[in-house]
Amino acid sequence: MFYLETFIKLLLGLLMATAIIKVTGKTTLAPQSPIDQIQNYILGGIIGGTIYSQDITIGMFIIVMFIWALISISFYYVRKQFPKISELLDGRTIRVLEKGSIVKNSLTEASLTIDQLYSMLRTQGVGSITQVEVGTIEKNGSLSVILKEATEKNYLIISDGKVNEDETNRSKLTENELTKILADNGTPNIEDIIILELDEELNVNFIQLESDE
Repeated sequence: MFYLETFIKLLLGLLMATAIIKVTGKTTLAPQSPIDQIQNYILGGIIGGTIYSQDITIGMFIIVMFIWALISISFYYVRKQFPKISELLDGRTIRVLEKGSIVKNSLTEASLTIDQLYSMLRTQGVGSITQVEVGTIEKNGSLSVILKEATEKNYLIISDGKVNEDETNRSKLTENELTKILADNGTPNIEDIIILELDEELNVNFIQLESDE
């Protein structure tokens, strides 16, 4: 009897989740926004916390699943009809890169560091912001990029005022060469540099810390 009830609860949970996907026009339960992630957590908690409990009958399980479905569908239509509420619940996309450069104040708004941004780029096979035409932080926190045609190799030599030893070694850049590059660009202090990139032809792309003056 226990296994039969468990099977029925699992089947009902699957059917209910499928019905919600159909009603809301989604193709998957994969979260597209923070509120989607929260709803998935709740669904997992409902199914995981009830299917193995003999104290919760199939009828009680159906009622709980129905309430969850009603709330989920209501949230979907409210977010669809009222953009302001949708932005409040889901957040909004943030353009962080444009034409090979970082959009001013965008990283602060997205709560990202330079290293986190580059980590997200590397997971997509992108080695430098100079390769990116447009980079956007989506509502679910992922980074989507549109690349330029150029695909030259670049090295992140300095980030957030610190020298990246691994990247410097990969580029075979010597300390004297780095000192000369800084002097040529009028920025002798490494601490004043947010980003310094170098391509294979020693062309420099750097962003300096803005003065308070």
